[in-house]
Amino acid sequence: MASKECLKLICDGDIEIVRITEDLYDGTIELYQNYFMKYENVSIACELLESPETIAEMEKLIRAILKDNISFAARNVKTKQLVGMCINKMVNPSANITLDEVFDSFKTENMKAVGNYLHYVEYTYDISKEWQIDCWIELSFLATRTEYGRRGIALALSEYLMEYAKKLKDGHDEEVGKLPDHIKDQRPGAITAAFTSRFSQKIGEKLQFETLFEVENSELSFRGISYAAKIDPIHKYSRFAAKKL
Repeated sequence: MASKECLKLICDGDIEIVRITEDLYDGTIELYQNYFMKYENVSIACELLESPETIAEMEKLIRAILKDNISFAARNVKTKQLVGMCINKMVNPSANITLDEVFDSFKTENMKAVGNYLHYVEYTYDISKEWQIDCWIELSFLATRTEYGRRGIALALSEYLMEYAKKLKDGHDEEVGKLPDHIKDQRPGAITAAFTSRFSQKIGEKLQFETLFEVENSELSFRGISYAAKIDPIHKYSRFAAKKL
């Protein structure tokens, strides 16, 4: 039976989509560290599992993003295990709603490299200027447990995010009321994402995200070794894409 926190049932009722509230932070961190950091391409290229210090900094980043209260998880209805996640950040540079302060606090070479990568991929195209929007939601991290793969969970989470973001844009009273004070007045005009694998890129294509910038992994490097040398060759590039709301 679905829980009272259930927002939507998927996978023939076996999985429920829930908001990632504070009581689910630890489970989300576990999922992130054991699946996203292990299998995601930039995490592999920048060797994010290299040291406890790097892992701790990545956890700090995740917890900072989750405070926006606009992230969602897929949860097994019977076992209550989190099986997928869609971690999202409200962004409005003109209102100083960014992750700059968090990234500036990092000391490890690995996380500094991630920050440089994201700045290059996400800001080479000035979406604020080109699309004439001040605020958007960044789909920051999307992942599922490998044993739950090929069930459409990541796609379902992304679709739910789109539905939710449209409600925020329209000022839906119930959803706006659940926002924390620091972003309660924000109304996103788009959803953005840095898609780093063919799998996430296919989701973006299916949801009709517009490609705004691409860079081949052979052109990116960490410690003098190209991303392409470390990751599966089916993932040839990183893509910054967005969907207007």
